[in-house]
Amino acid sequence: MAHPRGPHTRTRAPLRSTLLGIRYFWRRHLADAVLPNVAFLVGYELVGASAGVVAALAAAQVLVGVQLLRRNKLTAAAAGFGLVVLHTAMVVLTGEGRDYFLPWLMFIPGQAGHRLLHQAPTDAAPGDSADRAGVARADEAEVAP
Repeated sequence: MAHPRGPHTRTRAPLRSTLLGIRYFWRRHLADAVLPNVAFLVGYELVGASAGVVAALAAAQVLVGVQLLRRNKLTAAAAGFGLVVLHTAMVVLTGEGRDYFLPWLMFIPGQAGHRLLHQAPTDAAPGDSADRAGVARADEAEVAP
């Protein structure tokens, strides 16, 4: 389907509105990610591991309520709450407050290993981008008899 202004034109949002949208996105999601962690650390340092667990779960419940009031998807709210439950379950199972961060310490190296294992091999020389190597191979295939 052809674009109404022609095949080679695009409509772009003004830069100011794009930057404001990005800033709002990060501010909202940063609070979602940080608030339960900070609540856990404060509760843990002031009283102990059990208080940290209660504080993190309470903060996660508040965030779920805010997300539902904003009419966000229930699955996003449940996923965030589920992650906090996973973290607090590690503390409850081991009795050590430092194990709150254990799921992330297992997840990040696992994700890095997954990316390394499933990275597509390239025949590019060091310093070449994969795109340039692919173009060179395509050009060689056309010239060869």
